[in-house]
Amino acid sequence: QDWMGELLAGRDRTRAGPTAPARGLVFIGPRYPARWGLPIEVTR
Repeated sequence: QDWMGELLAGRDRTRAGPTAPARGLVFIGPRYPARWGLPIEVTR
């Protein structure tokens, strides 16, 4: 199911879900399932 790829390829933002206003919205970081074996922190 490649709905995200189809959504992006269609370039029609009205077909996507609702968005939240950016007032105070901050991306802290991703959270992945432990079974993926990804590191908790990324070092630069």
